[in-house]
Amino acid sequence: MKNILSIIIPTYNNADTITHCLDSIINSFHDCIENIEIIVVNDGSDDGTEELLKKYNELSCFNLIIEKNMGVSSARNLGLSVANGKYVWFIDADDKISFFNGEAFLEKVMMLNAELYIFGFKKIYNLSNGKKRKVEEKNSYSKIYTKRTFAENFPNIFEENEFNVLWNKLYKKSVIDNNDISFVTDMRSGEDAVFNCDYVVNCNSIVTMTDVLIEYSIRNTVNKNYNRAYSKDTKRMLSKMIALTEDLNLKKSFLSNKIIETNKGIIDNIFIKYLNFNDKFDFKNIIDNIDTETLGYKVNFMDLSKKNKFKYIFFNTKIGIYLRYRLLKVRRT
Repeated sequence: MKNILSIIIPTYNNADTITHCLDSIINSFHDCIENIEIIVVNDGSDDGTEELLKKYNELSCFNLIIEKNMGVSSARNLGLSVANGKYVWFIDADDKISFFNGEAFLEKVMMLNAELYIFGFKKIYNLSNGKKRKVEEKNSYSKIYTKRTFAENFPNIFEENEFNVLWNKLYKKSVIDNNDISFVTDMRSGEDAVFNCDYVVNCNSIVTMTDVLIEYSIRNTVNKNYNRAYSKDTKRMLSKMIALTEDLNLKKSFLSNKIIETNKGIIDNIFIKYLNFNDKFDFKNIIDNIDTETLGYKVNFMDLSKKNKFKYIFFNTKIGIYLRYRLLKVRRT
């Protein structure tokens, strides 16, 4: 069957990783390459990425789109506008997929005919000392959920998975098209989660898979850039999650865990701002910023997952916040 899967990859100045990403896809789907399309949207790269991408033009499954730098959401929307596959997989240009039997995977996807597939992944942490640490996360078992049963089990499903991200999920293109779902282009963060909220509320079946299919690369916090819009964007994202919780009548534990994870991201973003300063350490200003920017929603501690209970303790006490900041400060120097 033609065009089962469209793989959409936005790229901006990824000359050092894009070929690893593309080669990993080609290797896994080598025996069924005619059943996929690889759509790469070059979002204004100026580091030689475009020249590397042109080497793949000889592949019939490869579609290179070149646009000026409009941002990752615009690039993904452009990829969606030309995608012909029954399913869509969004992959980042600095990640790669694990080697697996692509043909058998597509056969399984088509046989089950679900509207959302969620699979396992490896997180690759790029540590400040130059080393890498791999953490594998996957579903405990494969299971098919209807809309009613996945709503009932939502917190459990997404305790084992990442709800906010795109790269560990396959989306049915017809659900996206029929409900006019797209990426919000004026958000710098949280746009993936907003997309997922819009998608899941219109989704009627989910399949969790034990397969580990992708390796996701994570930069160390001290190497990231401060995002002035982070707090505003995450509050906008959370409003979508609140609406999702109400629409699907989800257990409050899902939202409680998302609030803790979101606050942790906001606090790390504040840390990045102060780590970029060369003047003396001002803990009072950090606390004032945290009090202003973090989400003030109350959560039930017992609703939290184990890792989020730790985050709650570590990011809701001044001593915990102080120790976290000092640790990052040491790593940066």
